[in-house]
Amino acid sequence: MADISTLRLLLRPLALEDAEAYGRLLRDPAVHPFVVENGPVPQSQILDRIAHKQREWLLGTGATWAVLRGLELIGYVALHGLGRPRVAISYALMPSAHGAGLGREAVTAVLTGARSLGFTEVEARTHHTNDASVRLLRAVGFVELEPIDSPPRRVFVWSTAS
Repeated sequence: MADISTLRLLLRPLALEDAEAYGRLLRDPAVHPFVVENGPVPQSQILDRIAHKQREWLLGTGATWAVLRGLELIGYVALHGLGRPRVAISYALMPSAHGAGLGREAVTAVLTGARSLGFTEVEARTHHTNDASVRLLRAVGFVELEPIDSPPRRVFVWSTAS
């Protein structure tokens, strides 16, 4: 899988040219508490982080798409643990892109396009207080399972049979 297009978005592999916007996203105080375990990611670490994501893509163990509206990077969607029956998904959007259904559109596009990768389930974990993420996951067909305690998260699963 490479580029994925929807009515309003282009999802393409995360690239070094995305470093400035991707760094802003991972430092945004409304975003980083939900997607980065150890606080905001310093800009000095962003190029290495993108290079790691690119290596995962080449090795077939992960895939991270930059989510673009027009020419602007507004977020990302990533699949982790490719090669396993159950993979994990993560995603984040710039706060300026919240509330317009763009996250749902991007996640749906990845789930639809990724069915050919061989996994049977996708797992998502979200903070107990992240109501927007819970709404998105339910809207695209994820089912909630028992929460986990360490770290405390709500757990959702989507099946390719859905």
